[in-house]
Amino acid sequence: REAIARFEGDAQFLISTEAGGEGINLQRNCHVMVNYDLPWNPMRLVQRVGRLYRYGQQKRVVVFNINSPDTADDQIIGLMYSRIDRVVDDLQVFQMELLFDKLAFYQ
Repeated sequence: REAIARFEGDAQFLISTEAGGEGINLQRNCHVMVNYDLPWNPMRLVQRVGRLYRYGQQKRVVVFNINSPDTADDQIIGLMYSRIDRVVDDLQVFQMELLFDKLAFYQ
């Protein structure tokens, strides 16, 4: 909490462990994230980014994911991105279903 208070004050950087991806809202003073240690679970990455990309964010969120090319790390990030793409696609289908249900309700 002390580190977050300093970051929201005059600090320029916040370095965090995995715990930083949970329950901390950083959208007021932060819009750039650098992930050095990528999680194996894509939802953990989404949760990290969610600390910045939330209601009240005034700037475009930019995320850098550092990985080593031509290694297992590179393969894992490729799988993670494909999983995230599937989640986004599934959510878009769900949103369309909700929209059609709303339209049918109003007709």
